[in-house]
Order: sequence, then structure tokens, then C-alpha cells
Amino acid sequence: MSIRSILLSICVLSIVFMTTTAHADVVYTFSGTVVSPSEPGGSLQVGFTYTAPDFLFAPGAVSIENNGMCINCIILLSAQLDSCLNCLTSTVVHAVAFAPTVFDSFEGSQLEFNDNNNVGSGFQFQLGAFAAPGTYTSSLNPGTLTVTATEPGSLSLSVVATLALGLICFFRPKVAPVA
Repeated sequence: MSIRSILLSICVLSIVFMTTTAHADVVYTFSGTVVSPSEPGGSLQVGFTYTAPDFLFAPGAVSIENNGMCINCIILLSAQLDSCLNCLTSTVVHAVAFAPTVFDSFEGSQLEFNDNNNVGSGFQFQLGAFAAPGTYTSSLNPGTLTVTATEPGSLSLSVVATLALGLICFFRPKVAPVA
């Protein structure tokens, strides 16, 4: 096997591996207002940013309730969030909980926020809000959730592919012109 064949094989394999590792990070950004009698003005601004490797739930996911506990919810401590405004800081009690559907009569996605006064507040969004990009407005307490999908691997994938194609062209066998 020649050096050209080995380098060509390495280039092709690197393109294959880079393509399979490219994925979209999903960023959840929330800001809202909760009733807080202990705060001046009776309300408290709350918010957080959380980056997940993929959407938190698949479209159509449902919550399952078992003795008052949500089985299919995603529960995050404040340390797991990228940033958090006025959230409960605890190693035991969660700061944020995501439920793809709500147990009671509400058909939609629910976000529970535990603030630094240890008061939990619910925010309700349209069904599927945690499974698709968009900006969603809460129908329960004032709040906005923005879901964005980013692809940080796309630029590096393009650079590697361009370099690989350049190497392939460089090591291509030279054919003498026929006279």
C-alpha cells in the first residue's frame, strides 16, 4: 500500500468521523416574574439559561404522574444551569423542572421555577415548547422561554472537509499528457 493510499484513507475516515460527531446544542433561555410578598413591590424577576446536548423531550412526550411525582420530568439543580437569576441554590432541592405535559387539565408544557425565597412558581407554555425552537409566552405567570438550536461543529466540519479535499487533490496521481 502506497503512502498516497494511506493518506487518502485517513482523509476519508476523518470526514466520516467528523460528520457523525456534528450535533446541535439546544439553549433554553427563560425570564419571568413571580409573586413574592417578601420582595419590594411584591414581585421578583427570575430567569435562567441552560444548554442541553439535544432537545429535552421528543415531540409528543407526556408526563407520567405517580403519587404526586412526575416520572418523565427533567429536574435541574442551580449548579447544572449555565446562569440563573434569583434561583434557589441547593444541592438537594431543584431550581428548575421541565414537564412536557401537565397533570391537571392543562394541555401543554410546564416549567417550575424555585426562587431564592424557596417559593415554587409554575409557568405554562404551549404543548411541545421544550421540543422545538421558538419563543414561547407563559399563559400562567408572566414569562418568556426562548429555545434555540445551534451547531457549533459545522464550521470545524467545513474546515476539515476542505483540508481533506485539498490533500486528495494534492496526492492525486499525476498523469503525463499523451502525445
